[in-house]
Amino acid sequence: MSKYWVIISQFHHLDYLDNAVSSVLNQKGVDDIKVLLINDDPDIRLTDAISIHPRVIMLDDGLNKGQAARFNQGIDYAVDHGAEWISFLGADDWICDTRYLVLEAYIKATDAADVWYTGYVEYLYTDKHNFSYRSCDWMDKEKYKLRNHIAAGTVIVKAELAKEIKFDEDLRYGEDWVWHNRLLQAGANFGFIQMPTLFYRLQSSTIKVRDNIPRHRLNLARLKKRIKGIYE
Repeated sequence: MSKYWVIISQFHHLDYLDNAVSSVLNQKGVDDIKVLLINDDPDIRLTDAISIHPRVIMLDDGLNKGQAARFNQGIDYAVDHGAEWISFLGADDWICDTRYLVLEAYIKATDAADVWYTGYVEYLYTDKHNFSYRSCDWMDKEKYKLRNHIAAGTVIVKAELAKEIKFDEDLRYGEDWVWHNRLLQAGANFGFIQMPTLFYRLQSSTIKVRDNIPRHRLNLARLKKRIKGIYE
């Protein structure tokens, strides 16, 4: 059993996947971490892209169910295998190598939080910088945008709470936003890590780029309905 589990749902991001996984496996000072890698792309097999590693578990059923369904699947699996804390990582994103060392320091200072948030750095997919996992202290703060907005990858949540409050599988994007609001509604205690530990890559399929495409209007209507329902 491992204390920390990082769930990665992979769809069309094989070029970056090894970097995402490596960023988790190469954490400094903390090795009680497992990666749960779930494939949502029926056209590929994970074993063709990722080497077998004792701390990486791969689930691959050859189906496309969407990220929310895969996150829920991952939550169930991680909880059943003894997870204490769960986090999520985009297959094209990565975390800095001190994230869990910093997290443990915060938990040691106060164990009252059910959910920890961390900031992130946002960068464009067209950027020529040769990104790889590393510490956050090198960042050019004038060039890269520092963000504190909510996203699935900015959260580290107690496993039992994640089991109780799941992602909405009817949503194909924005599911993390609804999930965050449901955590608030449930009265979860939040803690904030005052440094960015996630590097979020803006792709051509990122919500900010695609949200004006007509085929996503149905999802947007569902998203608005979910948020309205939470606060009524």
